[in-house]
Amino acid sequence: MKACGMLLWCEFGRSVHCLALKIKFDGDVFVGSSVVDMYAKCGEIRDARKVFDGMLVRNVVSWSGLICGYTQLGEDDEALRLFKQALWEDLDVNDFTFSSVIRVCGNSTLLEL
Repeated sequence: MKACGMLLWCEFGRSVHCLALKIKFDGDVFVGSSVVDMYAKCGEIRDARKVFDGMLVRNVVSWSGLICGYTQLGEDDEALRLFKQALWEDLDVNDFTFSSVIRVCGNSTLLEL
C-alpha cells in the first residue's frame, strides 16, 4: 500500500484494498492505516475518510495520513479540525503530523488552535 501511495498507483492500491476486504484484513489497524494513507496520497480523500471513519482503532499513521491528505488538497479547516480531534483523543502525534499542521498554518490565517 505504501508503494501504491508513493507512486500514485491508485487503481492497483484500490485492488489491494478490495483483496484486504475480501480476506477480512480490513479490521487490522495497520492495514487500515496503510489504506487511509494510500488513498490520501492519491488524492482520493473521500475514500480515505470512509476507511478512516470505519476503523475501530486508529493510530498515528491513520490520523497523520488523513490530516496530510486534507492539507495537500488545501482543505485547511478540515485538517485542523482533525488535528484538534486527534489531540482531544490523546493521540501521540509525530513530526509528520506537526509538519502538516504547520503547513496549514502557513497557508492560512487559521493560526489559533
